[in-house]
Amino acid sequence: MAVTVHYFDLNGRADPIRFLLYHAKVEFEDKRYSFEQFPTVKGSLGLPFGQLPMVEFEGKKLTQTAAIMSFFGAKYGYTVSEADDVYLSNWYKEATGDLMLPYYAKILFNKDEEDKKKELEKFMSELLPKYLALFEEKFNETGAKEKGYLVKDKITLIDFVMIPIHEKVINGPLKDLTRPVYEAKAPNFLAWVEAKIAEHNYYFGTDKRPERMG
Repeated sequence: MAVTVHYFDLNGRADPIRFLLYHAKVEFEDKRYSFEQFPTVKGSLGLPFGQLPMVEFEGKKLTQTAAIMSFFGAKYGYTVSEADDVYLSNWYKEATGDLMLPYYAKILFNKDEEDKKKELEKFMSELLPKYLALFEEKFNETGAKEKGYLVKDKITLIDFVMIPIHEKVINGPLKDLTRPVYEAKAPNFLAWVEAKIAEHNYYFGTDKRPERMG
């Protein structure tokens, strides 16, 4: 079975895909491109949206990160089907998406230094504390600590998304600012993320996961 993951030489949007495939023990070629290299190969990859990631799998070209994750989740048994579990999974996914959009677009990738400073102050004083308090509340009330994972007593799709995303915020370029907020507003959630990073050390902290974030 030939599987190839095409993405840039950073973790970024391919992070949960790589994590899932390694967990499922699927052998794959991890094809990484530099930003300078990508324009020269883009036309030959057959990308309908002109974007990465793209995964070649059994003759198919899979695109769009969420669709790829859903495909592999269904194929390897990581999906949930009960209504409450579906709701909880999507609650975490959408809330984290709402939090991460300004983190990347308005802060990390913002080239206007004055605007960046203003958005960082808002993120640190309002958004991050608010969302982390909600994550902590949901984590505690749903018994995630006892279950071991966010939704079920085994890893599911949402865990492959949440663990690497929050690892990047906790240990990323703003870690001196973000980590204290996690410690104050979401201590149990933070402890869970760090425990799962250690548990899944076959991926985190190895060359299987590019160091460069994105």
